[in-house]
Amino acid sequence: MTWLMLFDKRQSERINPVWRQFLFSDARDNGVVSKRPKRKVASSGFTIIEVLVATFVIGTAIVGLFGLFALGLRLAGESENRLIAIALANEKMELIRNLPYVDVGTAGGIPAGTIVQEESMVRNNVNYLVKTDIRYVDDPYDGVASGGGTGGCVAVAHTPPGQSTNCNDLCVNSSAVNAHLMHGDVMGNCDGTYSGPDVLNTDYKQVRVEVSWPSPNEPRPILLITKVAPNGVEGGELFGTLDFLVINSQGLGVTAANVSLINSEVDPAVNYATQTNSEGRVVVPGLPEGAQNYKLMVSKSDHTTEQTFDVLSDFIPDPDHTHLSMLIGEVTQKTFVIDLASSLQITFEEGGDSVENYCEGAPPQPLAAIDYSLRGTKTIGMDDVGDPVYVYDYAGASDANGQSNHENLVWDTYELDLVDGVVCDIKETSLIRPVTINPGEDLAMTVKLVKHTEVSLHVTVVDTAGLAVDNATVRLIGDGADETLGTGPWGQILFADLPANDQFVLIVQAPGYAEWQDNVDVEGTSLVQVVMSSL
Repeated sequence: MTWLMLFDKRQSERINPVWRQFLFSDARDNGVVSKRPKRKVASSGFTIIEVLVATFVIGTAIVGLFGLFALGLRLAGESENRLIAIALANEKMELIRNLPYVDVGTAGGIPAGTIVQEESMVRNNVNYLVKTDIRYVDDPYDGVASGGGTGGCVAVAHTPPGQSTNCNDLCVNSSAVNAHLMHGDVMGNCDGTYSGPDVLNTDYKQVRVEVSWPSPNEPRPILLITKVAPNGVEGGELFGTLDFLVINSQGLGVTAANVSLINSEVDPAVNYATQTNSEGRVVVPGLPEGAQNYKLMVSKSDHTTEQTFDVLSDFIPDPDHTHLSMLIGEVTQKTFVIDLASSLQITFEEGGDSVENYCEGAPPQPLAAIDYSLRGTKTIGMDDVGDPVYVYDYAGASDANGQSNHENLVWDTYELDLVDGVVCDIKETSLIRPVTINPGEDLAMTVKLVKHTEVSLHVTVVDTAGLAVDNATVRLIGDGADETLGTGPWGQILFADLPANDQFVLIVQAPGYAEWQDNVDVEGTSLVQVVMSSL
């Protein structure tokens, strides 16, 4: 059905565009229906995609702005923390500047004083750690404590009373230095040079204040350093001085090793901690006099440690491990040797080839609860009956897996033995006994055990370099015994269940080596090492 309506121009313009399009789209022209294309209806909203894109753009901008705002707040907070830290450091420095020179020091430190070495302070709910380090400085201008004079004497420029132009170079004992200084003499030579040890080596003090606080950023503490000098030329009365050197097994200085020096018997007490310099050295002047009561310890991460020890009723340390003494006007020199720590893992296994000679009568497997000892050769003193006390002397048992771990071992040569009463004998070991362990080594050692017999001889065959000799033929001849065995890759064999304790003839042959022959005494469980020489 076609609607034909007549409107004047003004009326048609008042009709809604949508209705106008509908009404006039099918109007006939000369009896023919006119098919006019329909126009799209204008939309005043957004599509889903447009909304999502707009949301993403706005969200990204908001997140970026929020992150920038958060960063600004964090930087502002960090700046405020740093300003407070600077104020705390200046406050501590100002306190020290107002002290008399003799009172500038830390509690337990060298020099001694009332300033605490570490102090926690809370400002604006932030915990600040204030570290104060005060130490004497031995200025090289007038020589240093570690310098050596001729014959151990000290150079003094002596001017007789009333003869100011008549200067004489003297070399006096350290105990006489004070008397010369009291009469107007000066340290060094008349020409101003100085070559001897500086007995008055507490020239001035260095103050170091460090303030740190918890921070999500890379920690950058505030550090202030100043020097405090006395009124006179030297830093006051004479003290003792420690010249301490830390080296490794190659004789090279150990840098940044932690050094601790403690003496609770002097007044004020000493509790001093520092680190070695690039040469492995620490020089500590200003130490009160003390007789074998300065406890010294040195350590470093992943390294062995060394220290001095107290004298006890059942232990007397050797001279290298006795507490240090400090004498007025004297330099005490001390050297400790540390190096990278090592480790050794021991695994016990059955080594028998039949039920008759299994250690515990079971098929080959790891052996639990095997009692054994592992001991080095280095000592630190002796006990009350005069026997040596070793740096490492372990007695224990293997775990359920037949293993035992030994950590933080000092480089040394170690002997492994089964404890008396064990029902097993050592047939062979993957490492030659005694075991030599070098600095920083992590070794694993397998120990094969067999059933214990009353009389046995364990033979290890090595070359001149200490390496195991494979495929060696070992013959043992004696009263009621003539037995020949061959070594394997570990260079070891065990003559078990020998007829009696006796002297035997041992003959060893190996391709490329000269024959070895000697008499050996066998008593109980005996061991012998044979060194083969190449042809």
